[in-house]
Amino acid sequence: MSMSDWFNRWEALRKVYKKRSLPIHNWRIADNEPDPVKNEPKEFELVSYDWASRMKPQKSKPPAIIHLDPPANEEEIIIIEKEMGCSIPSSFRNVLKQYSRKVDVCWMFPVDDEEYKTIYDHRFRYFSWGILYWSLEELPTLQKKFQEWLINCYNDPNDSYGKHWYGKFPVCEVGCGDFTVIENERENSQQVVYLSHDGDCKVNGFPMGKDFEDFVDRMSLLGCPSEGFSLYPFIDSPKPYLQIDNENARLWRQWFGLEN
Repeated sequence: MSMSDWFNRWEALRKVYKKRSLPIHNWRIADNEPDPVKNEPKEFELVSYDWASRMKPQKSKPPAIIHLDPPANEEEIIIIEKEMGCSIPSSFRNVLKQYSRKVDVCWMFPVDDEEYKTIYDHRFRYFSWGILYWSLEELPTLQKKFQEWLINCYNDPNDSYGKHWYGKFPVCEVGCGDFTVIENERENSQQVVYLSHDGDCKVNGFPMGKDFEDFVDRMSLLGCPSEGFSLYPFIDSPKPYLQIDNENARLWRQWFGLEN
C-alpha cells in the first residue's frame, strides 16, 4: 500500500463517519471535556462490553474515531522487543516504521438507524460496528494477555481448536477476547490470522491477509469489520483472506460509501 493510499483510505472512512453521523462503539466511554494541558479530548478507555446495552435506547455518544500516530523508529521498536524478549514479525514491523506505531479505529451504527436496517436482509446483520487497534507501546501487555489465554484455556497444542493459538504473535485485541495474530512458526509465512476465544470454528484460525500490510489493506477497504461474525460476509471458503471483490464486499462498500 502506498502512503497516499494509506491516508486516502482513512479519509474515506472519516467522510462516511461524518455523512452518517456515526458514534463511537458502546464499549468506549469518554470524557468530552478538553484536557486542560493539551486542550484536547481525553483518551478513550476500553470498558467491558455489555451486549444488552446495545439494545437500549442510545444516549448521546462521542463521534466515531480514527486515530493515527506517526511511525516508530528502529530504536523504539528495539526497546519494545527487548521488553517482550522476542522479535516483532517483519511485516508488522514494516507497518510500524512506514505507516503508524498506533492505529485506533472505532465506530458503530446506532440501533435506531433505519437506513442501515434496510440493507440487513441477514447479509450484514452482524456488521454493525468496526474496530481496528494496535499500539507498539502496548505490545508487551498484549503478549502477557495472550500467554494467559494459552496457559489457562489453550494449553494443548494438539487440540483441533486450540492448535491455532500456537506459533502466533498477537498484534491486535478485538476487544471481546479474540485476537488478530501473525504466524511466526513458519519461516516463509506471516499470514494474519483471526483467533476466536468462544468456539467460533468458522473464523478461528482463518487467514485474513497474507501479511500485516495486506491485512490492513483489506480491512481498510471494508471499513474495519470487528468481531468474528462480522467477517462472515467477506469469507469465501476455501479461499483464504478477507475478500474485497466478492459480491458482498462490493455491495457493502457501495452502500456504506467507501466506493471511489
